[in-house]
Amino acid sequence: MEDRLCAACGRFLGLLPECGCGPEQLARALSRFEIGPRAVERAAQALPEHYELELRGVRLLISEYLDAFCGLFEEGAPRCEVSVPAPGFLITALQAASGGSFRFLTGALIIQVVLRSFFLWGLPFGTGAAMQLHYCGLNRTREYLLSSEAAPELLLQFGVLCDECLKCGEAAPPGTRVLNLALPKGEGPRLRELAAVQAEDFLARAGEALGVQVTPSAWLRGLESYLALQRLQSRLALLQARRDRLPPGGNAFALAQTAQLAVFDRWEGLLAALGTYADELEAAPPDDGSERTYCFYTPFLQPWVDARLRQGGVRLMGSAVFLRREISPASLRPGPLTAAWLEALGPRMGGAELAEAVAEEVSRLGCTAYLGGMFAFDRWMGPAHGFIARSLAARGIPSFSLRGDFWNESPCRSEEELENICAAISARRETGKHP
Repeated sequence: MEDRLCAACGRFLGLLPECGCGPEQLARALSRFEIGPRAVERAAQALPEHYELELRGVRLLISEYLDAFCGLFEEGAPRCEVSVPAPGFLITALQAASGGSFRFLTGALIIQVVLRSFFLWGLPFGTGAAMQLHYCGLNRTREYLLSSEAAPELLLQFGVLCDECLKCGEAAPPGTRVLNLALPKGEGPRLRELAAVQAEDFLARAGEALGVQVTPSAWLRGLESYLALQRLQSRLALLQARRDRLPPGGNAFALAQTAQLAVFDRWEGLLAALGTYADELEAAPPDDGSERTYCFYTPFLQPWVDARLRQGGVRLMGSAVFLRREISPASLRPGPLTAAWLEALGPRMGGAELAEAVAEEVSRLGCTAYLGGMFAFDRWMGPAHGFIARSLAARGIPSFSLRGDFWNESPCRSEEELENICAAISARRETGKHP
């Protein structure tokens, strides 16, 4: 079985010649989740259908996630696990200050992406009665990580959206130190001041836990990495929005957007992958006339959804979860920058405000429909769908809702459901009901 799994992993990696991890390393990592050779063979057959592997930037991007996944389970420097979402500039500052003495990763997110989007793994995390409880699959994955041999020495948890997030660390083993930052909910000058003070205090405590001090020099080096990522994301968003060019595949673009949530131990490879992807999108062929549909969050962890919709003439065009208010920080120091970042987050907008932002994005991208759902279990992410649907309906734009769970913790939707969505969106063109 071991030889067969290594051989299957070799064939899978043959699709990704730029990938740094080898078949044996990938096989060792996958075997921890009881993923066998047949599953890897199926994943290898499906990957070209789900991702545009003819684009080097896409292959590089997938490779970065795979390398991070394999590295989770390898020996090396102590691990520092980061929850999602987190103020990325605080993490890059800690990385710069630590100088490689710790490995920083969003391991739970990386595991979800690799297992579900690349290897089509559909099982929930957890055992026994816990599997019957419906709560965030990302938190389940972090709990798995804490109980595994890859348990981090330091866990940084941020209470930004999810109230369950900070609870995960309660199950941490004795060898894991946990630092929490419970950022305030709501808006206003006093809460901005509170968030700024909390961020400065957290950075000092995290530095102490790492045995380092975040000097002004380390802060600026880390900030440059963070801003480089943001510049690439802005460039990709502009390229995707062109009406006369074929937009990128929904899965690949969601994978690129999700890099905003991820933490990688080394940023150079990821930035190079995103830069290559952007360069290739510059030369995208003319648009094929497919219907464009905006999403709350493109369900790339269940990548057959995008593939099936593309077959039906519908292209998924990015994710509202990454929308931001235009907020200028009082300064580029950690505290004010954290306060501005927090206030800018799209999912923290009120329902009516987020609905208006989605409507503007639908118009900018030339979309004729909106696809939500998959977060009904989440009291932060789920309730906005009704506001958004009503706002778009007033503009003549229909909304559709996918049943199921974004983190794949419940059964996926049927083929018939996707066919019906394609038919409903395409029918609007045929009947001349485009907005």
